[in-house]
Amino acid sequence: MRKLNLCHCKRPTAVELLDCLALRARNDRAGFTLTEVLITLGIIGVVAALTMPALIQKHKRQEVSVRLKKFNSTMSQALIFAEAEYGDAREWDRSGTAEETFNTYFKPYLRMDKSVGG
Repeated sequence: MRKLNLCHCKRPTAVELLDCLALRARNDRAGFTLTEVLITLGIIGVVAALTMPALIQKHKRQEVSVRLKKFNSTMSQALIFAEAEYGDAREWDRSGTAEETFNTYFKPYLRMDKSVGG
Protein backbone atom coordinates (compact mmCIF):
# COMPACT_ATOMS: atom_id res chain seq x y z
CA MET A 1 0.00 0.00 0.00
CA ARG A 2 1.29 3.41 -1.00
CA LYS A 3 1.68 6.04 1.67
CA LEU A 4 -0.19 9.28 0.97
CA ASN A 5 1.86 12.41 1.40
CA LEU A 6 -0.90 14.98 1.68
CA CYS A 7 0.87 17.54 3.81
CA HIS A 8 4.40 18.74 4.18
CA CYS A 9 4.33 17.93 7.86
CA LYS A 10 6.24 14.87 8.98
CA ARG A 11 3.46 13.60 11.23
CA PRO A 12 0.23 15.51 10.65
CA THR A 13 -2.49 15.35 13.21
CA ALA A 14 -5.95 14.18 12.22
CA VAL A 15 -7.18 17.78 11.99
CA GLU A 16 -4.25 18.81 9.81
CA LEU A 17 -4.82 15.77 7.64
CA LEU A 18 -8.49 16.68 7.17
CA ASP A 19 -7.54 20.27 6.38
CA CYS A 20 -5.07 19.05 3.76
CA LEU A 21 -7.71 16.77 2.22
CA ALA A 22 -10.26 19.59 2.07
CA LEU A 23 -7.70 21.97 0.54
CA ARG A 24 -6.65 19.38 -2.02
CA ALA A 25 -10.29 18.64 -2.88
CA ARG A 26 -10.90 22.34 -3.52
CA ASN A 27 -7.80 22.64 -5.68
CA ASP A 28 -8.57 19.51 -7.70
CA ARG A 29 -11.83 20.91 -9.07
CA ALA A 30 -11.74 21.25 -12.82
CA GLY A 31 -12.46 24.67 -14.24
CA PHE A 32 -11.70 26.95 -17.13
CA THR A 33 -9.70 30.12 -17.07
CA LEU A 34 -11.11 33.33 -18.48
CA THR A 35 -8.66 33.09 -21.38
CA GLU A 36 -9.85 29.61 -22.31
CA VAL A 37 -13.48 30.70 -22.22
CA LEU A 38 -12.80 33.79 -24.36
CA ILE A 39 -10.82 31.81 -26.94
CA THR A 40 -13.62 29.23 -27.15
CA LEU A 41 -16.23 31.96 -27.60
CA GLY A 42 -14.07 33.57 -30.28
CA ILE A 43 -13.81 30.31 -32.20
CA ILE A 44 -17.58 29.79 -31.95
CA GLY A 45 -18.10 33.34 -33.22
CA VAL A 46 -15.84 32.81 -36.23
CA VAL A 47 -17.55 29.53 -37.13
CA ALA A 48 -20.97 31.19 -36.80
CA ALA A 49 -19.86 34.12 -38.95
CA LEU A 50 -18.70 31.71 -41.65
CA THR A 51 -21.81 29.50 -41.64
CA MET A 52 -24.62 32.06 -41.20
CA PRO A 53 -24.47 33.54 -44.74
CA ALA A 54 -24.75 30.05 -46.25
CA LEU A 55 -27.73 29.22 -44.03
CA ILE A 56 -29.46 32.50 -44.87
CA GLN A 57 -28.91 31.95 -48.60
CA LYS A 58 -30.29 28.41 -48.37
CA HIS A 59 -33.37 29.70 -46.52
CA LYS A 60 -33.98 32.37 -49.18
CA ARG A 61 -33.72 29.76 -51.96
CA GLN A 62 -36.23 27.54 -50.18
CA GLU A 63 -38.57 30.50 -49.69
CA VAL A 64 -38.44 31.37 -53.40
CA SER A 65 -39.02 27.72 -54.30
CA VAL A 66 -42.11 27.54 -52.07
CA ARG A 67 -43.50 30.77 -53.56
CA LEU A 68 -42.96 29.50 -57.11
CA LYS A 69 -44.66 26.19 -56.31
CA LYS A 70 -47.63 28.06 -54.83
CA PHE A 71 -47.84 30.33 -57.90
CA ASN A 72 -47.67 27.33 -60.22
CA SER A 73 -50.42 25.55 -58.29
CA THR A 74 -52.66 28.63 -58.29
CA MET A 75 -52.23 29.23 -62.02
CA SER A 76 -52.81 25.53 -62.79
CA GLN A 77 -56.09 25.64 -60.86
CA ALA A 78 -57.13 28.82 -62.68
CA LEU A 79 -56.32 27.16 -66.01
CA ILE A 80 -58.41 24.11 -65.10
CA PHE A 81 -61.40 26.31 -64.20
CA ALA A 82 -60.98 28.48 -67.29
CA GLU A 83 -60.79 25.45 -69.59
CA ALA A 84 -63.90 24.02 -67.93
CA GLU A 85 -65.80 27.20 -68.81
CA TYR A 86 -64.21 28.34 -72.10
CA GLY A 87 -62.96 25.06 -73.61
CA ASP A 88 -59.44 24.02 -74.54
CA ALA A 89 -56.88 26.79 -74.01
CA ARG A 90 -55.40 26.20 -77.49
CA GLU A 91 -58.68 27.41 -78.97
CA TRP A 92 -59.04 30.61 -76.97
CA ASP A 93 -59.20 33.97 -78.74
CA ARG A 94 -55.81 35.64 -78.29
CA SER A 95 -56.29 38.54 -80.67
CA GLY A 96 -56.07 41.11 -77.85
CA THR A 97 -53.17 41.98 -75.59
CA ALA A 98 -51.79 39.57 -73.01
CA GLU A 99 -53.48 41.63 -70.30
CA GLU A 100 -56.87 41.30 -72.02
CA THR A 101 -56.39 37.55 -72.39
CA PHE A 102 -55.43 37.27 -68.72
CA ASN A 103 -58.39 39.38 -67.60
CA THR A 104 -60.82 37.35 -69.72
CA TYR A 105 -59.70 33.82 -68.95
CA PHE A 106 -57.73 33.82 -65.67
CA LYS A 107 -58.68 36.79 -63.52
CA PRO A 108 -62.18 35.54 -62.60
CA TYR A 109 -60.61 32.50 -60.92
CA LEU A 110 -57.89 34.31 -58.95
CA ARG A 111 -58.14 36.12 -55.65
CA MET A 112 -55.95 39.17 -56.07
CA ASP A 113 -54.83 41.90 -53.72
CA LYS A 114 -56.23 45.34 -54.36
CA SER A 115 -52.68 46.57 -54.89
CA VAL A 116 -52.40 44.32 -57.99
CA GLY A 117 -53.69 46.00 -61.14
CA GLY A 118 -57.45 45.70 -61.58
